[in-house]
Amino acid sequence: MDLRRLIIERKVIVVLDPAVLNTPADDFYSRFGSSIESIAVVAKAPSGRTYYNSENARQEKEYSDYFESYASLGDQLGINVYAVINAFSDEWFGQDPMYKTIDSEGNAIHTHVCPNRKEYWHYLSEISKEVVMKHAQGVILTGLSYINSRYCFCEHCRKEFSEISGLPADFNFDDVKNNPSIWEQWVNWRKSKISEAVNHITDEVWSVRKDVYIIPTVYYDMEVGGIKSTLELFGQDPLELVNLTGNLAIHINPWSPLLPDTDTQEYQDLLQELSFVKDIFVKGYSATIFYWGPISEQELTILSKLSDDLNIQNIFVYPNYPASYARWREAHLGIA
Repeated sequence: MDLRRLIIERKVIVVLDPAVLNTPADDFYSRFGSSIESIAVVAKAPSGRTYYNSENARQEKEYSDYFESYASLGDQLGINVYAVINAFSDEWFGQDPMYKTIDSEGNAIHTHVCPNRKEYWHYLSEISKEVVMKHAQGVILTGLSYINSRYCFCEHCRKEFSEISGLPADFNFDDVKNNPSIWEQWVNWRKSKISEAVNHITDEVWSVRKDVYIIPTVYYDMEVGGIKSTLELFGQDPLELVNLTGNLAIHINPWSPLLPDTDTQEYQDLLQELSFVKDIFVKGYSATIFYWGPISEQELTILSKLSDDLNIQNIFVYPNYPASYARWREAHLGIA
């Protein structure tokens, strides 16, 4: 689907990334500015580099003013600009022995970092504060998860969970998975780390601008267990996260990019699993849909129906796959 039809006719909020669409801000706004209220722009890429001049992170030299030009001009035009920050998906820090994430067999995934490092939380907070001071109205935290249930077994995580569970420091994943009480501790401990990271980032950002929206994304993938896998595989508790920020984005089928037709039982199952958004709205909080991939007319129709059925107002669409998608998918599905 072409960008004009996506923005003007279907009125989704497009996520802009210079790796996909390197259109100057003034050209983009001259074409679409009168038709949009909000856009999202990648500020920190999966490479770990930023698309603006940062005092804390390495910049992508080719696109060093991309985010800032969109945010500044958008602010002048009265358009809300959301900064997309790849959180634990960071290839730069993923190479660092201090921050890399590994499984119990010692296999590292260099596209991501361990979510259990407070120093890295602080780093993300500093980047988030930078973008909100550059006219961003909100921060969308993507890549905000563990790789899968087998992570993380870095030395730092081993030591901490060993002390919590009573397992020896050289424990492996089978020791966790085969003991129901230990497994419950593992799930809750990892969940707490994701939530603590989001809480830290939120507090730091709100210390400089209280009016900013912090939007954590959570994975919902029908093919890998649905809402149960959101917690058990990825360490994300949607209701806990939305209680911290007041906002949530549900990333629909990130690893299994097939949406069920709206007249099928699978679609009804999807609605049932996502019915927890009612609890979000009752509390006065907000939920949105996030989707990536070269979206078709049929897929957008399904997402629109889903948002209507759940009373969700906004759909964020990244109209392609990230450059590292194939590696991410294999790792998250445990087939790497």
